[in-house]
Amino acid sequence: MGELNDYSGEFIPSLKLADFSKEALLRLLIAYARCYPGMDGLWFSLCRERFGDEVARELDEEIWANRALEPEAKRICAALDIQGDDVATLFKLYQTQPGFEPLGFEMEYELKDRNHGICTVRNCRSIEYFARHNDWDTARWVCEKIDQIGFEATAHYFNPDMIVTPLKLHPNSKDDRPHCVWEYRVP
Repeated sequence: MGELNDYSGEFIPSLKLADFSKEALLRLLIAYARCYPGMDGLWFSLCRERFGDEVARELDEEIWANRALEPEAKRICAALDIQGDDVATLFKLYQTQPGFEPLGFEMEYELKDRNHGICTVRNCRSIEYFARHNDWDTARWVCEKIDQIGFEATAHYFNPDMIVTPLKLHPNSKDDRPHCVWEYRVP
């Protein structure tokens, strides 16, 4: 059938993702990735409307601490054969997570050695969202609480002894760069 650059033509009953070109698959990956934080945002907003900020935040913390990240890490690591228990392995996952790279999070990784590294988020799409909606209270909560919970849960998936330390959190404006900096260390 050849590599399809899009699906603007006729319906193909036997179509498989492998029938698309690399460029088309990258566009599709980005579209898929945008669904992920979009659904989280919709879910959180609905919880806020129905139950208020306190309950919405409590539920969000539960999701990111105990329910969402381990299955996500397992699937991605299995798909790409990512194995290990060090910071380098964690950074491999971050490079391939649907909520990060495909969505334009500008993340830089400095691996000092396999057990020590710095992750710098130069541009955070969440901060851009909160800035557009002038919701800096929620931005601070996400940066200080949810990010800490999420980054620790993901790090502990690989190594329960990994230490996650924020070196810089929540900017005061979307132009305050980098948006955050995190240190990861296996003692």
